[in-house]
Order: sequence, then C-alpha cells, then structure tokens
Amino acid sequence: MKMPYDQRLRLPDWQMKRHLQHWIFEGKCATCGRVLELELHHNSDASYARMPHERPDDLLPLCAVCHAVIEFAKKYRATILGMAQHQREKAEQLRVRLEDVREAHRADARETDELLSMAEERIRLREAMADAGREWEERRAA
Repeated sequence: MKMPYDQRLRLPDWQMKRHLQHWIFEGKCATCGRVLELELHHNSDASYARMPHERPDDLLPLCAVCHAVIEFAKKYRATILGMAQHQREKAEQLRVRLEDVREAHRADARETDELLSMAEERIRLREAMADAGREWEERRAA
C-alpha cells in the first residue's frame, strides 16, 4: 500500500533529498532565483512513479509562487494552450484588418497626392499666366 504523500514528506529520506536540492541550488528557487522557503517539485510524471526512490534530477527546489505557477500551468495546460491559440487567431484577424486599413489609407494617400499634384499644377499654370500677363503689359508699355 502506498504511503500518503503528506506522510512521505516527513520521512528522513525525503528530508535528506530536500536538503540535497537546497545545497545544489544554493538555497535558491530553481526558476526565479529568490531565496525563500522552498518546496520540492517533481519535474515529471516519471519522477512520481519512482517514489520513494527519486533521483536528484527528478526534483527541483521552487519557491511557493513558482511552484504554484508550474502546477497551475500543468493542470490547465490544455486550457491555456486553447486560449493562446484563440488569441493567436484573433491577433491574425487583427493583422489582416490592419493591413486592410493600411491599404485603404495608402489608396487615400495616393488620391490625396494626385489631388495635390493637380492643385500644384494649376498654381504653376496660374503663376505662368500671371507672369505672361505681366510680361505682355511690360512689352506693351515699352
């Protein structure tokens, strides 16, 4: 019969493994490096299967925050991945819409540039007409 997990944590061999991991990682969380009260995390399902004969590489010392994040991610991995995929699809839809908006603005900008060019050409023609009229007046006066 398997021993309950909470009893397993109080056994001397578990405490020895715990102290070994603290020594290997210099008392720091293996994920964030903070020096806090550390918990041991079984880093794979295989490490649980080897209980109570875990190898040193089966265990990682983690602070409570990192341990909770890892356990949450493990428990809700499929949900998190589904949400990420949904967000990726939405981001792609936004990217397509943004390109449509950019294209519309490019078209508007081209039309505005054309109108501006036409206006500038009319200004040049009017200035040329004014210059020609002034020259004609000057010749006539001379």
